[in-house]
Order: sequence, then structure tokens, then C-alpha cells
Amino acid sequence: MGGLTSLNLSFNQLCGLDYRGGGTYTAEGITAIADAMRINGALTRVDVRHNNIAGDCAEQLSAAVLGNLNIEMFNEIPIKEMRANSITGLDLMEKGVGVEGGMVVAGLIPVMGALTSINLRGNELGDKGWGAIFAAICGNKDSKIMSMDVSCENISPACVKLIAEALRTSVTGGLTRVDVRHNNIAGDGAEQLAAAVLGTLKIEMFNEIPIKEMRANSITELDLNGKGVGVEGGMVVAGLIPVMGGLTSLDLSNNLLCGVTGTFGGGTYTAEGITAIAEALRVNGALTVTNLLHNQLDEASAKMLAEVAKQRGISLCGIQRDRTTADFSNKFLMPPDAILLASDLSQAAVTGGLTKISLAKNELGEEGTKAICEALEQNKTLKELDIRGNRHRHGNIGGSAGAKHVAKMLGVNGGLTSLDLSNNALCGVTFMGGTYTAEGITAIAHALRVNGALKSIDLSGNQLCGIWTEGYGDQQGTYTAEGITAIADALRVNGGLTSIDLSNNQLCGVWTDYRGQHGTYTAEGITAIADAMRVNGGLTSIDLSGNQLCGIWTDDDGDQQGTYTAEGITAIADALRVNGALTSINLRGNELGDKGWGAIFAAICGSKDSKIMSLDASCENISPAGVQLIAEALRTSVTGALTRVDVRHNNIAGDGAVQLAAAVLGNFKIEIFNEIPIKEMRANSITELDLNGKDFGVEGVMVVAGLIPVMGALTSVWTSAHDSLSSQY
Repeated sequence: MGGLTSLNLSFNQLCGLDYRGGGTYTAEGITAIADAMRINGALTRVDVRHNNIAGDCAEQLSAAVLGNLNIEMFNEIPIKEMRANSITGLDLMEKGVGVEGGMVVAGLIPVMGALTSINLRGNELGDKGWGAIFAAICGNKDSKIMSMDVSCENISPACVKLIAEALRTSVTGGLTRVDVRHNNIAGDGAEQLAAAVLGTLKIEMFNEIPIKEMRANSITELDLNGKGVGVEGGMVVAGLIPVMGGLTSLDLSNNLLCGVTGTFGGGTYTAEGITAIAEALRVNGALTVTNLLHNQLDEASAKMLAEVAKQRGISLCGIQRDRTTADFSNKFLMPPDAILLASDLSQAAVTGGLTKISLAKNELGEEGTKAICEALEQNKTLKELDIRGNRHRHGNIGGSAGAKHVAKMLGVNGGLTSLDLSNNALCGVTFMGGTYTAEGITAIAHALRVNGALKSIDLSGNQLCGIWTEGYGDQQGTYTAEGITAIADALRVNGGLTSIDLSNNQLCGVWTDYRGQHGTYTAEGITAIADAMRVNGGLTSIDLSGNQLCGIWTDDDGDQQGTYTAEGITAIADALRVNGALTSINLRGNELGDKGWGAIFAAICGSKDSKIMSLDASCENISPAGVQLIAEALRTSVTGALTRVDVRHNNIAGDGAVQLAAAVLGNFKIEIFNEIPIKEMRANSITELDLNGKDFGVEGVMVVAGLIPVMGALTSVWTSAHDSLSSQY
């Protein structure tokens, strides 16, 4: 075959292995090809890619190619141009040149004095291929190649050691940038590689770490967040921290410092990198702020860092000393991260100015919550703590067990004024199920009896009464009023709380979803709350929305289903008649019906001592009968507090709209109705009235029309098409 010039044998299992590596490896075929290439003078182009060639076979084949000066192209490698030293940049990315191709490239690098850049990623070079490449570059004092990127190449510990040895003994002055990230480097390999990098003074950038500037001590703030520097990178940073006397802030968050990736923990855990960081922190006297979150630490490593941080007065979570607020919500923080946060919160020197922190929608768990709460037992400066959960996961604080730690903290903490515990399965039950226990919520209730500093608490979405709806829409669990009764009892004696959110807790034992209503109605829980409202003089705001207080619901066709009962809402209305402290109550999403909303409006408007300032009954499917009850309550109102009413999206029309508009116009205490600024309109202080998109309805049009005659300064009115005055008159 003396005339054969091109040979393509790619994808042919020449070594007996398929593309997945299945089969039995044999060298016979590839050895024969190598022997033939040594003596064939006509071949100029050969392609044997994707044949799983490795070991001695790769060495023999690459030697044969390099020894045959007639070969111009091998595995898509431009050998002819490389031999001629006519290339300054060689891009072979994802060509699949294989181990044998890597060895060929390595063999030609010494003769390519003009080459300054090379890209070999995505080529399955293997240990020997990458080892040969680094050895060729680092062993050539005339090499001008400045950068090597081996990231995400799945190199083995053996290959890491080859690279480390090449860097350690390097004689090239050209290579200044090396990237080996995302190769799960750990153990001896990480140590050897870090030592080689630190010992090679020509390296300016390693794994995106600015070594040159760090050696020069020219950085005061170093941000490596999300660089994925790995264990080896952590060791390099640790090795340079002692010489950086000017460094005050270091962000190493999201960097795989322990060899484990992501929330699901892929990889193998190692503490070598983070231990090196901890030791470096002990000796740097200038560093006051670090961020080591999201590195998949274990508990022991987190506690080790916390110990060092407390000794040195260092933040471990990136909290600057002059910060007043910190938002760590929805960051997938785990229990070890909480230990780092607890370290910060326990140090007045670090977080003495912090008044508000959000740890919402994370996965702190019981242990993490315990650490945070123990730190807060002595913290008197933090005022607002948000540790709410995510209803689509299993809470944030470890359920009922975590709630006990929160309760213990509340029992002694005198600084917190606001606490959000929503969607945390405080009773052991999530929207997906669980086993009910009142221990956690009862502990919280007992703490509220003695804590006089807390002003606001959010307990919404916690299945406080022990029922939930599973994936098929069927209600599960057994109703119990134990938890909500404990809260109600606490409200009877607590004089500090001004706001509580109890929404979406199925307080009356029923739940609705796309399939309808489930459960059996009971007023036990809501009656307990109503009784507490009668005697509590401190609460100014309560949210009871989304609790199906009247036992009915509206289906997709707009038809009301279920059996209406007024027991629960009547208890609330009766409480509002005598409560003189509340300024806000949210009752939306409860399908109160005509009687329910009528009772609420009558109770508030009929009490001269009521301080309720606003009532929102929008989108509540109120019928003409209910509208007339509301209109009558507003018409005869004796309260001076109710200044804002919203009844939009209830399809109000006819006599009901007329009566309601008349009642609003006749009630001079109403300042805003359906988002219409009545107070300013009465005062004739508006020249342009923009109500575009307010959807204020027929009743709103009548109110606007009734006020226009007294608005002498008004020059223009803007409304949406379906609210326009001309469309109604």
C-alpha cells in the first residue's frame, strides 16, 4: 500500500474496548499499526481517535508518529505546522486527540519556540498525556507558553503528582498561569501541588487565585467567591496569608475547600485545605473579615474555625463590622454553616452593629438552629431574626426539635423584637406529612409568656393544628387544638407582642385544594384565639387569613361549596367589639361570606373604641346582601379609626353599589376607598387624578362622581378602560 496517504481508523475498538470501556484490552492491533507507520513513507494523515489507546500502546504509537517525518496530520493535530514552528496559538479543544495525541503534542513542544498559547481541554489525554505536556512545557527553558488549563479533566492522583513534579522542577519562565480546578484533587496530591505552586515564583495565577498580587502584599480585600479553587487552592491561599500583612477581608465562600461539591455532597470529604486555612488565620493579625460559607464543611471543621475566629475576633461569614443588616436567605446553608454564623453572632466585636439578619429558606436543621440560638442567648443587639422555612421543603430549623432551641433562646434573650418562624413544621408536620407533636410550639408559647421584648412573631404555615393535605389532595392527620390553644393562652398574659401572624394553619380543621374541601370543621382553635383577643391589650396586628374560618370554599366554576358555619367568625367579631388595641386584622381568604363580613364590619364600625384602621374585603365573593350589610355598617359607623376600606373585585352593582357609595361619601372618616384618595379629593388638593388600573368598580365610580363637584382644582382624571367614568354614565 505504498500509495496510501490517508488512514482513518477512528471509532474502531482497535484495543478491544468500546466507547464505554467495555471489553478486554489488547495491544496487538495498535502495536501492528505503530510498526507499520514507522516504515510507511507515503502516509501523511492518520486518525486513530476514540479507540481507548493508553499505556505502552500510546507511547509506541506516539513514538512512531514523531519518528515519521512524513506525517503532516495526526488525530487532527497539525504536525507539519508544529514542526515548522509556524504556530503561535494551538487550539485543539475537544478534538479528542487522546493519550497518544497528548504525547505527540508533548514531543513537539520543544521545537515550537513561537508557541505562546495552547488549549488541550476535552481531549481525554489521561495521566500520561497531561503529565507529558506539563513535563515538556516546564522542562523547556525557552518555552513561551504562558497558560495551562486542565480544569474539569478528571485527572487522577497519579497525574496530579506528575503535574506537581513538573512545576516543582520547572525551568521555564513563560508559564505564569495554571488552572486545575474541578478535578477532585485531595490528599498527598493536593499538598504536593500546592507546595509546587508556592515554590514556583513564576506562577502568577493558580486556579484563579492572584498569586502575584498576594505575594506582593498589594491586596487589602481578596474576593474568591465561587471560584471553585478546591482543596489545593485553599492550601495555596493558606500558604500566602501569613505574608499578606495588608489583607483585611477574604472571601472564600463556594470554593469546594473540603473536596465535596454541591448540596448533595458529591466527592470525597477532606479537611486538609480548610485546616490549612484555619492555621493561617491564627497568624495573620490584620484579617478581620472572612467568608467561608458554602464549602460543605463538617461539624468538626466548622467548630475548629469558630474557635480560631473567636480567638482572633474574625468574622467567618463576611459580615463587615459596620453592617447593620445581613441577608443569608435562600443560600442552602447547612448546619456547619450555621456554626460559622453562630461564631459571628456570639462576638460583639464582629456583629455588635448588626440589628437585622435573615437566615430564611435554608437547611439549618436542629443542630444549626441550636448553635444560632445559643449565640443569641447573649446577643442583645440583634433586633430582627428571620429563620422562616420553605414550604416546598421540610422547613429550616429542624421542626419541633429546633423550635425548642428557639424557645430556650426567647426565654433569656431580651434584645429580639421580631421573629419569623413561618413554614417551619413547628409541630413536626409539613404540607407533605409527618407526625404531630405540640412540644415545640408549646415551648414557644411558654417563652412568649415571659419574653416582654419581642414585638412581632410570624407562625404562619406551620400546621399548628396537626392536619395537612397529601399529594392526592386528601387530608391527613387528626385535628388537635393543643398547639394553637397554647399560643392563645400565652397571648392572654403577654403584654409585649404587638403583631402575630397565624395565617394558613388550618385553625378550623378544614383545608381546600384543587379537588375541594377536606376535613371536619371545628371552632375550638379560632375560639381560643378570639377569647385571647378579648383580654389582650398589646396586640395591634393579627393575621388570620387562609384558615377557612367559616368552613366553605369556592370551586373553579365560582360556586360555593361546603356547609357554612358562623361560629368561628362570630367569635372573632365579638372579640373585636371589645378589643381597643388592634389597628389591623387580616381575614382574607377565609370565605367569610355575607354574614361573616357583615359581622366584622358591624363589630368594628359599631365600636367607638375600635382602633382598626383598615379592612380589606377585596376578591371575597360578597353578594348584594353582604354589600348592603357593609354599607349599613359604614353608614352608621361610630368608630373614628377606620379610614381605609377595600371591597374591589366583588362584582358590586345595582342597589348595593348605590348604597355602598352613599355610605362611603357620608362617612367623613374614610380617607381611602378602593384605592381612591378620598381625603385629598375632599380637600380639593388634587389637580390631576390618576386612577389608571385601580379596578375600583362601579361603587368606586360612584364615589369619584360624588366628589368631583367639590374638586374645583381638578383638571384631569385618568382611569382604566373598564373603570372609566364615561363607560358608567
